[in-house]
Amino acid sequence: QSCSALCLLENTLCYQNMDVLMVMDRSGSMGYDNPTRLSEAKSAANGFLSKLGAGDQSGLVSFATTASLNKTLSNSHTATQSQINSLVAVGATNIGDSIKMANAELSSSRINPLAEQIMILLTDGKANKPNGPGYGEYASDVAYALAKADEAASAGIKIFTIGLGSDINATMLQQIATKTGGTYYFAPTANDLDEIFDQITTGICQKIGQLKNWFHSLGYNYLLKAKPEYFV
Repeated sequence: QSCSALCLLENTLCYQNMDVLMVMDRSGSMGYDNPTRLSEAKSAANGFLSKLGAGDQSGLVSFATTASLNKTLSNSHTATQSQINSLVAVGATNIGDSIKMANAELSSSRINPLAEQIMILLTDGKANKPNGPGYGEYASDVAYALAKADEAASAGIKIFTIGLGSDINATMLQQIATKTGGTYYFAPTANDLDEIFDQITTGICQKIGQLKNWFHSLGYNYLLKAKPEYFV
């Protein structure tokens, strides 16, 4: 007998396939501390990516003064990790353009139309580009980021946000997550990011479907009775 349902689950993190774009801050402040915030963020993000399977896709958008699409969606999570490892901290904080760029990729021909489209946005700063001076916070850049979150919501894209440290706009990050059906997480220090990404792993699966291991725990016999079409 084949095992279409269970075999599918072997290739995914959650019960449902995911297209995940990591949206990572590489502004100058991400180079602060020792080890740096960016190095800790790289480690935590790559740990999350290592849990994804062949049924999931991953990609990378990074942002500082401008946003960049560093890696398009594919099931090569090692390639995404490689691009994350190449990030360098320099510049301002352009959250709005990063969401805009991620929206475009998560609406492109590369998505899996049967998967959930998800962003994980991590920042240690406040929106001050593309309109502002590149320091502090600029009201029109906050409004711009929220408008791009509205566009994500309209496209069915969920955004999970992480605010790192004390110099963030937690209200904005919470609004971005809430608007899109995601969740906001606060990391007091970069040392907390591994735990935050563990929480995100569970949080995403709770939002879009049950955890793979939970599904397996139901047992083969139960599935055979409840969903015989999976075993034909």
